[in-house]
Amino acid sequence: MNQSSFILVHGAWHNSYCWHLIAPILRQKNHQVFVTDFSTKAANHHYKFASYYEEALQFCKIAPPPLILVGHSMGGAVVNQLYNHIVNLNHNIKNNIKALVYIAGCLPQNGESISNIFVNAQVKSMLSENLIITKKTNYIDINQEKICDIFYNNCYQNKKKLFQYKSYIVTQSLKALQEPLFINESQISAISKYYIECLQDNAIDIAVQKNIHSKFNHNMSLFSLDADHSPFYSQPENLAAILQNIAK
Repeated sequence: MNQSSFILVHGAWHNSYCWHLIAPILRQKNHQVFVTDFSTKAANHHYKFASYYEEALQFCKIAPPPLILVGHSMGGAVVNQLYNHIVNLNHNIKNNIKALVYIAGCLPQNGESISNIFVNAQVKSMLSENLIITKKTNYIDINQEKICDIFYNNCYQNKKKLFQYKSYIVTQSLKALQEPLFINESQISAISKYYIECLQDNAIDIAVQKNIHSKFNHNMSLFSLDADHSPFYSQPENLAAILQNIAK
């Protein structure tokens, strides 16, 4: 099997812990794994969206090629911004990147924000109906009673672990989610991309996921998991198998 370097980028309200089951599986197959953690940035309303991909960029500079950039949920937008940034810099890292991977990824088009995807969605998700916005502090949180139903609805068989997953949820800056992102779609179209749909997702409805990836379908391959929004918890072996298949 070809050895690759995976740069794993988590989504909103999460941190690096969400990859703790995936990373060992990939490493056992001799892949290198680098895990971002911008949870402290997510909780700071002064940080701009660019601060997220700048952290991932540091891993790209040291990781041996080929690189596979993997973004979950909001992390999908981070991956796209990161790739655009690298191409615009005309950095040699560009030639090291093999693919972009999105797990139930939020992929705003040029000029859109993350929040635009939810506001404009024809199907309202459980997530969008349970957001708590504190305008005074510019933070956005989730109804605590609904977190498990939204993110981990396939994880109820292990209540102890479910409680642990919930304990890692962090607050999120509203500013970053509302910031318009400038995406060079022609650059994104030129590289191999993989979208992993999560069919039982209560955070980003599958109809919304399909609409998202239909707008970036050039050089895009699809995988589907009969999973909730968090297959790194509910189906780590199946998710890791897809990632290993992409690395071949």
